[in-house]
Amino acid sequence: MLDEGILAAICLLCVFVLLLAAWKLWHCLTRSPEQVWKSIQCSDASQPLVVRIEPNEVLESEALGLEAGQTLKRRALPCLQREDSIRRTKVAEVFDSGVVESDNTQAELSHGTIINLEVVSGTSLGASATCYPGQSITIGRLPTNGLVIKDAEVSGKHASITWNSQNSAWDFVDLGSLNGTYVNDQLVSVDLSNGGSVRKPSLPVELVGDDVILLGSSSRILVHIHKINDDARSIPSTLICPFEVGVAADPMALRRGGKRLPMEDVYFCEWSVGGLQEFGLFCIFDGHGGAAAAKAASQILPKVLYDMLKVDSRRMEVIKNADAKDVLLDAFNSTEAALEYDYEGCTATVLLIWLDAGRVAYAQCANVGDSSCVFSVDGEYISMTEDHRLTSLSERARMLKMGRQLREGETRLCGMNIARALGDKFLKEQELRFSSIPFISNVLRIKQESKALAILASDGLWDVLSQRRALQLALEAKDGKCNTGGITSKPVSAKSIAEALLNKARTLRTKDNTTVIILDFVNNSKSAIGK
Repeated sequence: MLDEGILAAICLLCVFVLLLAAWKLWHCLTRSPEQVWKSIQCSDASQPLVVRIEPNEVLESEALGLEAGQTLKRRALPCLQREDSIRRTKVAEVFDSGVVESDNTQAELSHGTIINLEVVSGTSLGASATCYPGQSITIGRLPTNGLVIKDAEVSGKHASITWNSQNSAWDFVDLGSLNGTYVNDQLVSVDLSNGGSVRKPSLPVELVGDDVILLGSSSRILVHIHKINDDARSIPSTLICPFEVGVAADPMALRRGGKRLPMEDVYFCEWSVGGLQEFGLFCIFDGHGGAAAAKAASQILPKVLYDMLKVDSRRMEVIKNADAKDVLLDAFNSTEAALEYDYEGCTATVLLIWLDAGRVAYAQCANVGDSSCVFSVDGEYISMTEDHRLTSLSERARMLKMGRQLREGETRLCGMNIARALGDKFLKEQELRFSSIPFISNVLRIKQESKALAILASDGLWDVLSQRRALQLALEAKDGKCNTGGITSKPVSAKSIAEALLNKARTLRTKDNTTVIILDFVNNSKSAIGK
């Protein structure tokens, strides 16, 4: 009898153990991957996490104290709970049948918003970046990213934020990071805890203001989103122009009779071209045969350029490739086609400047004729234009390549001393060596910390001053060392620098209209266009 009781008890215990095991298995199978991942973090937070570091990614190895293949130990993840526990996101869930969007308490967004990213913890505390509608920005450890995070647990290219024009919102995507990404304590990266080695981008998550992004275990990024009102596209240049602009112009006078010359120079200065807040345009058009062609070109070319840049794909191509050559060439071609002047024409020097998400400036210049643009960046002289007078070697080489080289001592074509210009349709029909195809410079990259200054001027200045001498005078005036007998005075404004160069040209008895535009990159973000 006793043996039968013991046997029955053993059987009941076995049944209980089997039921308990079955319940545990069912509980694990019904839990979400995020819950499993969080339980692993809580139980194994003290265990070392192997982070694969590729040698070509670790460019800051000395600063971070890392070597390729080193094993790092992940610290316990901090809690990032928000006051409002409802996650205001729109997550795209991809199925075989297409894309389905689940919408939860979506924050109101206007026609466009500016996103600002501020690093609030970690080794890159204080770093920030700004992105405008139509742009995108990458985040990671490599210096090529828009926002650089010098953290060993952050991948070389960790995540990206892209403007979604369809939803007028900012989409955040983890690019297959090794140590994971969280938005408000929610895992958004693909789970690699099961030993998977394939790095895949995550589904997009819509960001809203005050979101907190965690990269790895310590680098947190606070998201600020500012609405753009309808009036914001006409924000005055005093708020957003990243450099100081000064302009001075004078028709000058003929020395023999004292008769003033007719003013045929026309200039154009605008930051936020057509409302595009990351683009600025600065031009000089020097007319000949009258000022009508120059005035028309100063109206047509900026509008053509804006019409191209307002197209998202065209604008993003310029920002992504850091090159506006195609846009500038198309703008010149369209302007030439629209100018219907048989006996009038003009030179054109067009400087396009744009900012990337990290507020790094890029400059590219296109020109026809003899007005010039020159830069000084951290003491380095950089010419951005090509002289198209017939005496220049480049024009003589171009004509030689056409098989129509200039004769010995020939310095003019049909009375013109330049071979490239806009307009002059009759001359171009008579003489095929005339051209409207511009020279386009290489892109000049100007960092925020760089000391840079640019001079755009018509030939009235360059007839009496070389580019290097003009830059030297401008930099001396900028530092307060001009006409002071070597005694340093208070640094002057860009407007005063332009006037100083104009006065120098007058003193040297220039015989042509003179226009000078100065761009001073030192006092960026606090400047205005001074005319």
